[in-house]
Amino acid sequence: MKSIGDDFTLSGLSVGEELDKAAKIRARIWDKTKIISHTDLKKYEDEGWTKTKSSRKLKKGSVKIIKYKEPWKLFEDEIWSIFYKLGFSELNKESPSFKIPRYNTGITKQIDIFAREDNTIFVIECKSSLEQKSSSKDASIRRTISEIADMRQHINESIYMHYKNMGITDKFTVIWVLALKNISLSDADRILLNESGIKLIDTDLMQYYQRLADDFRSSAKYMFLGDFLQGKEIHGLIGAPVPAIKGEMGGQIFYSFLIEPEKLLKISYLAHRGKTNDETIKTYQRVAKRSRLNKIAKYIQEKPGGIFPTSIVINLDAESKSFKFEPFQGTKNENAIMGHLYLPNKYHSAWIIDGQHRLYAYSDLPEASTATLPVIAFVNLKPEYQTKLFVDINGEQKSVPKNQLLSLYATLNRESPYPKQRLQSMYSTIALMLNDQDTSVFYHRIDDGTSNGSKPITMNNITEVLSETKLIGSVPTSKAGQKNITYGPLYWENYEKTCDHVSKVICEYYRFMQSNGLQDQWDLEGRDGGFLNTNTGIRSTLKLLGYLIKELQRFEGNVSYREAKKLIQDLDKYLQPLISYLQTSSPAKLNDLRTRSGKGGISECVNEFIFIINKQIPSFYPEEAKKYAETQLTPNIELNAKTIEICSRLTDSAREYVVQSLEEKYGDDISEWWGKGVPNTIRQDVAKIAQKEGDYSQNYQKHMTLTHLHGIVLENWNLFENSFTVMSKITDKPETRVKWIKRLDSIQNKYQNSGKINEEDAKYVEDAFAEFQENISDGE
Repeated sequence: MKSIGDDFTLSGLSVGEELDKAAKIRARIWDKTKIISHTDLKKYEDEGWTKTKSSRKLKKGSVKIIKYKEPWKLFEDEIWSIFYKLGFSELNKESPSFKIPRYNTGITKQIDIFAREDNTIFVIECKSSLEQKSSSKDASIRRTISEIADMRQHINESIYMHYKNMGITDKFTVIWVLALKNISLSDADRILLNESGIKLIDTDLMQYYQRLADDFRSSAKYMFLGDFLQGKEIHGLIGAPVPAIKGEMGGQIFYSFLIEPEKLLKISYLAHRGKTNDETIKTYQRVAKRSRLNKIAKYIQEKPGGIFPTSIVINLDAESKSFKFEPFQGTKNENAIMGHLYLPNKYHSAWIIDGQHRLYAYSDLPEASTATLPVIAFVNLKPEYQTKLFVDINGEQKSVPKNQLLSLYATLNRESPYPKQRLQSMYSTIALMLNDQDTSVFYHRIDDGTSNGSKPITMNNITEVLSETKLIGSVPTSKAGQKNITYGPLYWENYEKTCDHVSKVICEYYRFMQSNGLQDQWDLEGRDGGFLNTNTGIRSTLKLLGYLIKELQRFEGNVSYREAKKLIQDLDKYLQPLISYLQTSSPAKLNDLRTRSGKGGISECVNEFIFIINKQIPSFYPEEAKKYAETQLTPNIELNAKTIEICSRLTDSAREYVVQSLEEKYGDDISEWWGKGVPNTIRQDVAKIAQKEGDYSQNYQKHMTLTHLHGIVLENWNLFENSFTVMSKITDKPETRVKWIKRLDSIQNKYQNSGKINEEDAKYVEDAFAEFQENISDGE
């Protein structure tokens, strides 16, 4: 095979309008389209074609058909489209046909994606799978990594030759990337990838960059490049220095200056947690709301004279060679020195501590080059101090969720002089690892404060139960001035190894239960008949795990360095009674377990599980469970009867009040208040109950349960919002204000046939009844 000539250039690259046309094709989910006779439709459907609607009128007897892209093609197009949306100016037009010959050999290599922006070029190899799998079960992944490592330098030389012959003599940086979908790298393949200098974009990172491009538009390009060019000086990135004032605040050097948004956008970033294949690349994205960015952008455009009175707060990386401050001649003020500030010519050199919405709203606006923003810039703050500053500024604001602050504590408290805070850092780190690692049973299932409440398990529940179990360690309060942590049975040598070990133990624990018959229940999550995979289920079973590991250690000695899988297997005899109990429990029982909340509810679940295990293993009876049995589970028939009686009175009172209110609004005829004021699903359910009991009198009122009343009240919220706001604030959302009804219904079902009343529940019923009666009395 002859080598490439000195006049070699690449073919198949597109820019400008041609690139825009290619983007439209890449955005389609179908590959081919045809107009055919309806009589041929079956033949084409057998070949994988699908009938679809046509935007234009077709001849009689004709139909339009499309052939959807293959999954591998869709994935390539998704990755390609990210680079297009980020604003890369040159990409390959098509994938399978785009090839680059090796310099000096002429042997060609098919390239999935080629993307260039200025002097940076990305060459991407894409691999995907329909189902999640490990690269250890797919030898082609390792072959691909080795192949890239062997040929990349020759391909790079061909790329340099192409641009040299195009008259572009600048020095290029070529970054090779392996993009994977539904394929997790084994430890061995990850090491090989890192040693080969190849970057990784996995499914998580792909989704992250898609969101980045959608939310931050062209500015996202700089954050993206910063991820892959960490620490690299980019000549001329910022340009001229800015006039600034140097001062000191709280023992920290800072600079105050004005700057055009487009300049600051080039070096700024929000990333602060998470990892790709490169341990130095941080990819945690703080929440930036698209709606708020749009609102501020609109303000900027509609009010040219409008101002932002508060400063953007940033932390500058002063390790850059280009960073320096030159005082003006004659400046002698000790408290404030004026001069020229040369900002770093590096992506990711300015972390936005506060003011991200004000800055990123300028993305793609012409005002980005003409407006100026006030900035307070600290220099070389330690990560934990940066995070502390963010918490201090934002921690009291309602916009920062508790779960997000907990995720920040992973960094903030890691080097804390206070042992309790160092433990808190470990708890937060473990919760983040459980959520972020694609091998975890909690992968993408833990709310770290950035998911808008869409994930079923909260970070708060994970961190609190880790603290309660003391499996990692504790700080004894009995010793005055205690400075050290007393380590627990799951502590492994140091911070990193402990977090890794504990996350593996937790995953193996739930995998064991899944594989022993609880997979279906796990998949139900919080739906009817589900329990294990809910906040209450996870918190109670993790607390139980703490007791079980301590019990194992009591009989077998130190278990600190036992591998995760072996440790859980050694708990088999304890776990089987629990698994059997959860397998055979009715949906109603599981729903009852799931709705137990608060520390009291969790303790009930845990102790119930302990008693189940104790029946088969009498030696397993923790002291805490004994105390619980003595104080909480001693039969109290009188208190139980009183609680049920109050529940009954409250139900009757609520029924009467609801029906009377509906009659006053809609009319007292059954077709009026019942037909107009009660949702159809509730009417059907109540009618079924009445018929089942042989009541055909249409006296529906007496068959309405608290659950029915809950739905009717929400459906007619304007009518009931004042009277049914109980155990909550008037400013809460409606669902929160009537949450008490569901809890009372749960308590009523729970104790109907039991003499073992929980005093916390009894008090809740009494307080709710008193407040409701007061509400409806005030309304009369």
